[in-house]
Amino acid sequence: MYKVGMITGKFLPPHRGHIIQIINSATQCEKLYVLISDNKAQTERLCKESNLPVMDLLTRTKWLSQELQGFDHIKVVMIDESNIPEYPDGWVEWTALAKKAIPEKIDVIFGGEQDYTKGFAQFFPETEYKLYDYERTQYSISGTLVRQNPFKYWDYILGSARPFFAKKILLTGTESCGKTTLTKYLGKIFHTSWSEEAGRFYANKFLGDNEDVYTLKDFQRITYMQYEADMDALRKANKVVFYDTDALVTL
Repeated sequence: MYKVGMITGKFLPPHRGHIIQIINSATQCEKLYVLISDNKAQTERLCKESNLPVMDLLTRTKWLSQELQGFDHIKVVMIDESNIPEYPDGWVEWTALAKKAIPEKIDVIFGGEQDYTKGFAQFFPETEYKLYDYERTQYSISGTLVRQNPFKYWDYILGSARPFFAKKILLTGTESCGKTTLTKYLGKIFHTSWSEEAGRFYANKFLGDNEDVYTLKDFQRITYMQYEADMDALRKANKVVFYDTDALVTL
């Protein structure tokens, strides 16, 4: 059993291959650091190539923090390597950033890339580098494949990251034209989640069913309730989510 371990990567985005590697590593040491590294220009380029919004460092750190919540011996940390040379250069600068983020002696580094063996041996001479399933026999998946076709590899994307990739469809129109029914139909057909119009029953629930007493605060509350309902549906989405009305109709 190692005392302190580290696993590092871009996690762009985090997928099942990553999580199984993290769990496997965590069983072999008392404390595991998951180090998320980011080169802003490189990240923007990779996301643009796949026609995706940018998955910035904070977003990816949030995703993995959510996935690993409750595992007290696993700590998610991050480093910004935007101002150092890109791999395979920049080992000296990267090592300094990593050791600043993890101010403990690292006994083992877990990785899935054979190309890193020489670099870790040179710049972490007292640390063992342990390869894990570098041929990806357990999960034949990579961040590149997910970025290129998120829906094809949907089952491999970690739950915390799925809302980022889900398509959001808004149904809008005048009052009582069938939006709510159509939203539910579409949700059932596509086996996914949907959100209903938050203001639909607001007067009945909070105003004694008297629509003459609305105030600006009520509409602000409806807008907030709509946003929360939409976010809840998005978190449960299966590739696509349907929204019944939005704040513009409330306005």
